[in-house]
Amino acid sequence: MFYPSRPICSRACHLARRAAVWGVCLVTLAVSGAGCVETRVVGGTWERWKQLGDARPDPGDASARRGEAYAVELGRFEGGGRMNLALDFAQKVRAAGQIPDVWTLDNGQTIIVYSGKYARKNHPDAAAQLRTVRAAVIDGKRPFNKAKLVAVERGQGQRDVNDLSQYAGYRTLLLAAFDRDYGPDFRNTAERYADQVREEHAQANIDIYFYHGPNQSLVTANLFTQADFVVVNGYDAYGPAIRELQLTFPHALHNGQTISKPDAETPDKLEPTVIVRVP
Repeated sequence: MFYPSRPICSRACHLARRAAVWGVCLVTLAVSGAGCVETRVVGGTWERWKQLGDARPDPGDASARRGEAYAVELGRFEGGGRMNLALDFAQKVRAAGQIPDVWTLDNGQTIIVYSGKYARKNHPDAAAQLRTVRAAVIDGKRPFNKAKLVAVERGQGQRDVNDLSQYAGYRTLLLAAFDRDYGPDFRNTAERYADQVREEHAQANIDIYFYHGPNQSLVTANLFTQADFVVVNGYDAYGPAIRELQLTFPHALHNGQTISKPDAETPDKLEPTVIVRVP
């Protein structure tokens, strides 16, 4: 358990603040209509994905050296529906391919799916990541056997792989929130708590993230897409993977403490963890 030095605020105060400043939108269960959009997938089949990297510039050339980091490129998506397609693709390569540290970059026209991020091309961890990606088997095939390290587009800088802000559009399970009521160190506290949870569940293959908003910092677990929801009576509901994760993390924390919720449908009347969308 993580114990803060400041007391929890009242439930009414918490609910008002949560609605105003969590900085992410709770995923509603209502199914919204979708308009017709044209979408083009660059490399949209597994056969084509096997050739990823063949047409990419070699990271050793002059244009690549201008990049600020290197990563293994997995795929590119364009068009109006590129976000959902890219997220579904990223989720599949993470789950089915067991490829770690998968993240996305939207440059305004194309969403690029990467794995890993390293300060230099010859970083030993980068070489290990490339071997892992090339050896990944999905649907009985090795779609990334020719993948390469490429320079991440200039201007992206270095981000902690656990920084949730780079995974825009995903859903994630909200575990804890720390705000100014905790004290001026609430952001560092959130990161320390994320480190603690990550260490406690190191053998469980659970990804733990932090997110810093202007007034509150969040700690979350795993990344999900629409494919992780099921339709129940015409509404989206949490699917098996989300429900299983909630068994591991049943209670949401505010400044390190559980939150009493008299109207909760849980036996202990404590606020449960919920799915939120990364903005």
